Amino acid sequence: EPHGIAVIPGWIDAGKSATVTLSDLERLVSGQNLAALARPGEFFDQTRYRPVLTKSGDSTRITITNAVVAYGRRAQGSDFVFLQLPEPHSRADDYVDSVTELLKTIGIKRYVL
Repeated sequence: EPHGIAVIPGWIDAGKSATVTLSDLERLVSGQNLAALARPGEFFDQTRYRPVLTKSGDSTRITITNAVVAYGRRAQGSDFVFLQLPEPHSRADDYVDSVTELLKTIGIKRYVL
């Protein structure tokens, strides 16, 4: 019965304070990525959430907005599931239903947003 901690990155994130806090918590419990959407373009408009290009030496990395789920174990007490859930631009009902089904499958009984 892990605890779920979710953030909504973007304008509602209050200067990225929630995203930074979630990243710090993930690092504290050695969080590992568990899942991400295979086709984020079905939910997110890439003209609103612009892809980010990062160049390092001869390589270029493209980061596309996606929903990401990570898992962190603690030595004692409940484990954590961390969810970065950008606001969808389309098919919001399917998006919310998928997140809800994931939380049920994982066995989350308590969460905070």
